[in-house]
Amino acid sequence: FESSYFDPAEPTITAVAAVFRAGKPLYPALDAPERYAHIYGPVLFIVQAGAFAIAGASIFVSKAVGSVAALASLAIVYIVYQRRAGAVAALLVTAVIALVDLYFNNVTFWTRSDPLLILCTAIGLAGAHVQRSLPASIVLGMAAGAAINLKITGAIYLVPVFAIALSRHRAGVLWAATGIAFVAASTPFLLPHVSLSNYLGYLQLSARNGLLPAKLLENAEWALVLLAPLAVACRGMGTARLEPDARRFLTCLVVAVGTIGFAAAKPGGGSFHFLPFLPLLGYAALTVPRGAWNEIAATRVAVAFAIMAFAIALPRQAIFVRTVADRHLEQAIADLD
Repeated sequence: FESSYFDPAEPTITAVAAVFRAGKPLYPALDAPERYAHIYGPVLFIVQAGAFAIAGASIFVSKAVGSVAALASLAIVYIVYQRRAGAVAALLVTAVIALVDLYFNNVTFWTRSDPLLILCTAIGLAGAHVQRSLPASIVLGMAAGAAINLKITGAIYLVPVFAIALSRHRAGVLWAATGIAFVAASTPFLLPHVSLSNYLGYLQLSARNGLLPAKLLENAEWALVLLAPLAVACRGMGTARLEPDARRFLTCLVVAVGTIGFAAAKPGGGSFHFLPFLPLLGYAALTVPRGAWNEIAATRVAVAFAIMAFAIALPRQAIFVRTVADRHLEQAIADLD
């Protein structure tokens, strides 16, 4: 964990954060001799650089950023779930979310933007449940602005959260949150070494590389798996029994999942782009009336989903631990030194 990286994106993200901290441009010009840019938004590198400034620049610190964000998101959603459905249901749903997190490679939760996006979704979900309108607008807007500045598609993850906020507050909260999100998303580009035009140039280049059919199929399969328990529960109870606010939230969630499924089919994408939806999928499970889960089909699917999560997560983590333990890097590190 501390001695090396395991994925090509890990060291390059860390390196960009390090050169940014040293005063170099975050997004050098397309014709610049130095080529080190990522198409991630500036917040990812600002957070990494901030962690280096506080705790020192090291491999451990670079990986701890994502790990802490993922763990913090679990704590936040548990509090939201507990207030909605009680401690037992909150614990069960949070545990299943943690298992689904462990489906995916550990590198997803280290230096990449995904755990920070999960945290933004969790914070936005908590913000939508704040009683007073002004604090709700601020929290939701800051979460949405940070999400946009982590990935250009980050706002899509917050669309279902805005639907929740609309059901709990007036429409003015959404307008205020949108304005705050715009300000929050624009602020990093006011820094002297963060060029908006260069960033947009890299995004335009990325937009031209098309979609990969294999990844599109993989994303569709994962979307169906993640949505299956909700689909069976809603089918068993009939959509007519759902409250209008719940239908709006679930509709926005399904549309957002489908949209991300297409966006994540680009080269470098994949099903791990669904991770920021997990706090919302857990919330959706608690939004469906409890009686729906008592239906035989819904109960079986929910139990099968939990068993599948355990059956995939446990061996994947065991393989990862064995792989790390078997890596003898002392000689390679000595060569680099």
